[in-house]
Amino acid sequence: MAGLVAWMGERCSCVRVDVLWHNEVSLRMNRRAGFVQVAERLPYVEMEWRRPG
Repeated sequence: MAGLVAWMGERCSCVRVDVLWHNEVSLRMNRRAGFVQVAERLPYVEMEWRRPG
């Protein structure tokens, strides 16, 4: 996951993912990678990562 975040940081200013609301493992993994929840559209939680700075 660290390699993916590094790749995103070089190429993207913002990345969004949709995760099923009950998939705690994926939610935790994305939070550790720097994603934050921006919306909830059941059955999904929308998460976003933004390049620092």
